[in-house]
Parts: sequence; C-alpha cells; structure tokens
Amino acid sequence: MSMSSGEESAQEQPPPPRAGWKKRRLQGACDGCRKKKIKCDSGNMPDGQCTHCRSFGSPCTHIEPPKKRGPKSSYVTKLERRVLQLEQSLKLSQEGQDPDDARASPQSSRLSPEEEAEKESDLSFIGVMDSVKKLSLQAIDGRYFGPASNISFMNEAFLKVHGREPGPGFSVKREHWRNWLLHPWEEDAALSNLALVFPPPDLLVSLISLYFSHFHPYLPLFHQPSFRRAVVTGLHLHDARFGGVLLLVCAIGARASNDPRVFLDGQSEHSSGWKWFQQVRSIPRGLFETPSLYDLQHCVLSAEFVMGTSMPQSSWTMIGLGIRYSIEMGVHRHRPGPPSAETELKKRAFWALILMDRHLGFYHGRPSALHYEDFDIELPIACDDEYWDTFEQPEGKPSTIDYFVCHLKLCQIMSLALRSLYSIRRTKNDGGMEALTQLDSLLNAWFGKIPQHLVWDPSREPILFFDQSAVLHAIWYNIQIQIHRPFIVPKGTPLSSSSLAICRSAARSCARVLDTQREKGRLMMFGFTMSAFAAGIVLSLTMWGNKREGWSTEKETEDIERCLRVLQATERRWNISGRLIDILKTLMSDVRESTIPTERPAQDEMEIALSGGHPTQYHAVGDQFMGGSHAYDPSAFGFTGGWPVQAAPITQIPTTYSPEIPHEGLAMKEVTMNVWSNTPMGFNWADWDAYVSAMPPSQ
Repeated sequence: MSMSSGEESAQEQPPPPRAGWKKRRLQGACDGCRKKKIKCDSGNMPDGQCTHCRSFGSPCTHIEPPKKRGPKSSYVTKLERRVLQLEQSLKLSQEGQDPDDARASPQSSRLSPEEEAEKESDLSFIGVMDSVKKLSLQAIDGRYFGPASNISFMNEAFLKVHGREPGPGFSVKREHWRNWLLHPWEEDAALSNLALVFPPPDLLVSLISLYFSHFHPYLPLFHQPSFRRAVVTGLHLHDARFGGVLLLVCAIGARASNDPRVFLDGQSEHSSGWKWFQQVRSIPRGLFETPSLYDLQHCVLSAEFVMGTSMPQSSWTMIGLGIRYSIEMGVHRHRPGPPSAETELKKRAFWALILMDRHLGFYHGRPSALHYEDFDIELPIACDDEYWDTFEQPEGKPSTIDYFVCHLKLCQIMSLALRSLYSIRRTKNDGGMEALTQLDSLLNAWFGKIPQHLVWDPSREPILFFDQSAVLHAIWYNIQIQIHRPFIVPKGTPLSSSSLAICRSAARSCARVLDTQREKGRLMMFGFTMSAFAAGIVLSLTMWGNKREGWSTEKETEDIERCLRVLQATERRWNISGRLIDILKTLMSDVRESTIPTERPAQDEMEIALSGGHPTQYHAVGDQFMGGSHAYDPSAFGFTGGWPVQAAPITQIPTTYSPEIPHEGLAMKEVTMNVWSNTPMGFNWADWDAYVSAMPPSQ
C-alpha cells in the first residue's frame, strides 16, 4: 500500500523536497476522485472508502484503469527539433566551424528567439491532428485543421477542461454515433477498382526510363530507386492508386518515344500516351476518401501530360485540386524532426504543384492558388536519390536537385511579380516603380547565386546540367520580360524606353539560349515553348516598331527564326506549339507586308535606348533599376547577406540620355504604345486573331 510522503511515520520521514519539486501523486485514487482531480485517501481508510465518497454517499470504486499521462505530442516535437539542432551544432563545433556563422541547411535552421516562439506556437496543428485521431473521429481523421478552425477550438476546450490531451479510448460519440459513419448510399461515391491495362513489359521498362531521363530531372517527383523497386515487385497490380501513377508516368514518357505502340491507331503523334492517360483521367480518389501521396503525384503528372494536349489550360484546374489535397493532408506545414523518404516525397510533390501553379498563373494571367504566407514547408533537400540513406550530398559533388531548388526560388519571384504588377487591387500610387525596383533586385540577386554547375555555358557537360541551365536561363529571361512589359507604355514614369530595351535584350538572349539547346535535341518541356513564344512576341513587336521608324529589322528577324525553330522542334508532340507557331508567323507576315515609310538612318531603336550597350549584356541596363529598399524579405527566397550588385536609390534612376542621341529614338508614338499594351495575356486563338487584325498599317 503506497502512501504520500506527508503520511509516513516520523521515523521514515524523508528530508523536505527541493524547491520546485512536486509531491508524488497518490496512487490508487478512486474513480470519482480521479475524474474530479482531487486528493483521494481511500488507500488509508480501513474499509477502502475515501472521505469524499463517504461524505456524498457515493460508491468508492476502482474500476476504470488509469490513463497514461504522457507528454503532449507538440511538446515531443519541440524536444525532437531542439535535439536535432543540438546535434547539428555539435557536429559543426567538431568540424571547427562556428555554429552561429554556419549557413543553415534545409534539415536545421537557426531562428531568433522571437521566431522560435512563433514556430512553437505554429506547431499546435500537430497536436490537433493527433487529438482528432485519439478521439476516433474517423470522418476527419488524418486531415489538417488550422488554428482558426473550430476543430482547433474544440481541442483547446478539451485541454482546458481535462488539463491534458484526450488519451486513447476517449470518444465524443454519444447518441449520434451513426452520424460519424458514412451512410450506405455515400459509400458508393468511392472509386471502383477498374482493371488497368499496362504497356507490355518491354515497353513499360522503356517508357519508365524515358520519363526519368527526359522529364523527371526538371520536375523531380519520385525517388527513382524506390519507384522502380515498387514496379518490379508488382505494386501497381495490387494498389490502384499507384497503378494510376504508373500509367501517367508511361503517358508522359511516351512523349519522348518513337515506338509505334505509344500512338493511337491511325492517329497523329499528338496521341502519344493517350491510351494510358484516358484510363486514369478522372479525379484520383473517391469523393469522401482521405488523400494520399499517390493522389498528389497523380495531380502533378496529370497536369504535366495535359499541358501537351489541345486544352493545356485544363491542367490549371488539376493543379488547384492537388494543392487542395496537400493542404488537407497538412503537407504544406513545417514539421520538425529528421528527414525521411516519406516526408521528402511529400515535399517534392507539394513543391512540384507550386512550381506548376506559378508557371500556369504567369502564362494565363491568373492568380496563384496558394500564397507564400500560407505555408511554411521547407524547400526540398538538394540531395541525389542515391544518398537518401543520410540525406547528405557528398561535398564537392553537384546535385541534380540544385536545379529544382533554384527553379522554385525563381517561381517565388514570379509569384511576387504576378501579385505586385498584375493583380486587380495592386498598389498604383507610384505607378509600380517601387515594385519594379524590388523585382529587378530579386532577379539580379537570384542570378548571382546560381550554382556554378548551372551557370550558362553552351559547351557545359554533362548534358543534364546543360539542359537544366538552359531551362533556368530561359525562364529568367521570360520573367524579366513580363515584369518590364507593363512599363513599356509611358504612364507618367521615365522607364518606358529602358523597359523596352530590357525586354528586347532579354528576348534576344532567350532566343539564343533556346536555339543553342535545341541543337542538342534533348529537351521537350512546356516551359521552353512558353519562353520561346514570349520572346518571339517581343521581337515581333520590336521589328514592327523599328520598321515604322525606318530602322533595321535584320537582328529581330534572325532571333524570331530561332524562336520558331524551337517551337517547330516540339510541335509533333506538344499540340500548343503548333498554335504558337501560327500566331508568330501571322504576326511576322503582317509586319513584313507593312509599308516602309521614308528612309531614315539605319539606327536601331533599341541601340538608342541602350545607349550603345550590347543587347546580350542584360545586367548593363538592369542594374540601373536595382532598388535600395525591399518590401519583401530576401531571406524568404534563400538570399542571405548582401546583394551581388550595388543597388541605386530609385531617385537616381537616369531619366535623360546622351544629347547626341536623337530625341525621337526615346519616345514611342501613341499607336506603338497601344500595340505593346494590348498584347493578350493568354493563348486563345480568337484573342490573338483579333489583336493581329487590329494592328494598324504603317503610314
């Protein structure tokens, strides 16, 4: 029989406990006292009935088993995170580095006390999800509920009443227990397991290899060894969700295959992969089922395949569905602890969705589905698949995932540009000059931090790093065009001619990068076609303006031909490429058929705006717009320390040019302004047909 220290005899009395110690809880409390959390003396009473129960005439029972009083799950996660940080600090100290000066890695980041406290409060969602599971609420088990949710409010109430999280076996189900189950008619909403037809074994192996060599390096979604192992063991024959993912991999890989079995009988090469896509083109899960990692991968792959069809804009909807799935799973939130294969795969899937959402929003002029302030998941770990046992890339060996991380940081700038320059309720007080300055600063800072193996070099080896470098630079130029495009038409700012020069310079550089990559004939990506099209539009409008002024159009013609060659290289498999070719050729035809006015000196309008700068030296003009203040925190983009280029205050932006340069070279006529400002954002043929038809003839 156990007794508290205060009830032991004087001879056995231990010394007083130290300050801050709690008295040991009396064991064997009766059910009533345990429920009311009051002291119970049943163990000291002769008849075993405590004073409290005797006073109220209630039975003094010891039937209910005591519940374990473990620490809260959120508390455990905090301890795990702190242990991990200590291990990292110890490792750095042993290597002779100062932990405070060492650069934070994706696995462990050092935070200020204020940020640390905020992070700890943000971890409450983990405790909420655990509580939902412990409460046996199957209808909402495994789903994410944020701090503003009523579920989180409910959890706080139970913590307040019970003083701890509900333990296993606790349930809120009472007379409405049937309401917590699916009704028989609702169970019919689950997806039926249809028989999936896979490619023959030899073709299956070929398509998987093509996918991992032509597409996966630019949108790394899987851990390749694990994926191949799952196929070898036949998981796709037993798990319908993985089977659907495998069919989508085959459909995408078919875009790079010349095997006649990948086409529909009697159809064009645009049908490549359709026989596998059509089996899983519906939503990846039942209406009431909990989403899984396979569902996220399904959405990414479906959108990637649809981008090459006749309705590429439909992929935008699938990406939005995938982002909703990821939020429902809580994938968008930071979770402390060491990395694992499961958490890293979820991160890759989430960031792949974000990347595609940013690109599609940019291409179609639509807002992002999820803003950066609404998630705090870390970027993927820059570690190749073969090192997933430790998640540490060998020092001195470049990772193929470095490209993915760089691309995601570029997408962050892309999202900021879309919100600050193209949103409906954007700030218009200064005409957007401050936003332009900040975006130019971020672009230049990103450019200055490209890993050495991804810096543009036409002769770079291996070919994988060359292709990844080409993608990054083409997209960088495309973003530069899009952020300066709104400033080409003068709106009370002095930026028109300089923005026009930057757009033209970026378009020419983009066309040359794409054409150099095309000559090696390896990559077929949606992002390439969009960059080529944007560059072609800028060059076509530049050529039209130059021709109206009587200036040379030879350089623009050569670069537009480069863009067309890039699009023609992908038109056999990417349906939209043919449409973009038609638009550019129609635009070029109208420009060529326009009448040339009175002959003027063969002086290039862009060369005047650039004041003699070489068109491919994009930094020479872009550096003028580097801002001294930044409304956006650069650390959110992974940029730490100083900017690579000295910023100039907005008041120091040059507004006048050399007096020997003709003034008419700096100003555009109203008709030219209208042509630049009315360019369609999307790729609807009717919009572009109306735009081209409305272009005024030369006078």
